This record gives sequence, C-alpha cells and structure tokens, in this order.
Amino acid sequence: MHERNLVKQAWLEADLYGSNDSKLASFLQHFEGAKLHCWRELVQAIREHYPECKEQLITPIWDTGDKLLRLHVIRAADPECDEDVEIFQKLVQRSRPQKDDTELQALMRVAERRGLLRSRKNSTDPPMQEDLVSAYGTSGCSTGRVS
Repeated sequence: MHERNLVKQAWLEADLYGSNDSKLASFLQHFEGAKLHCWRELVQAIREHYPECKEQLITPIWDTGDKLLRLHVIRAADPECDEDVEIFQKLVQRSRPQKDDTELQALMRVAERRGLLRSRKNSTDPPMQEDLVSAYGTSGCSTGRVS
C-alpha cells in the first residue's frame, strides 16, 4: 500500500492526473482499479496498451528517490526493448553516482544477468555510470517481457 501511495503521489506531483492525454488518463484509471500488489500486471498493461506513456510514468517514480521503487523500475526494464533502453539511459545519466550508488549497482547486476556485460565478480571496481550506459546501448524490442 505504501509503494502504491508513493507512486500515486509522484504522478500527482508530476501533474499526470491533470494531463489531457487520453491514453495516460486511461492507464491512470486502470491503475486506480488495479490490485494492491500488482506491479507485474501494471508493467504488462503499459507494454501492451500504453507504451507511449512509459517514460511519463517511469520518470516520476524514479524521481522519488525511493530505493524500492527504483528497484521495481530496474526489474521491469527490458534490455531487449529500444524504448526501455533509451529511458534507462536517461535515468542513469540523471543519477548521481555517490547518492544513487545502490541503483547503479543493481543496474549493473541486471545487465550482467542478461548477458549484456562480462562478469564483474572478480572486479573490485564499483559500477560506473558509463559502463551501464554503454551496456544498454544496443537492442531490439520485445513487448510483453517482465523480468
């Protein structure tokens, strides 16, 4: 419930609820009627029915700075989808490595698991913002994948 309230508050502050965009309004109505712990369902709905709203919805969530919400965003991103990669790159470029170290490390682990980077298991170097941006630099797009 707490996460849902944070997300709704972020969208309110970003004035998404006041938008004239009918697709965005439709998704927000779907969100209001969705079950409490429904992240996978919501991600799937965005991919299938509201892909043009993805960045508008994700950016305010990331901007909350909430670690758990950011990790939800990271887990939902599909490295095989050009749009997700582009949004991811924007979020990473906006991140501050000292403050956002947890998120950058999580992004690197996701990239490794998906075969986008060579293993850093033996590396003592912290993940670099540039490493992540280059790791997510090439892709195609597959809809419907929720990781």
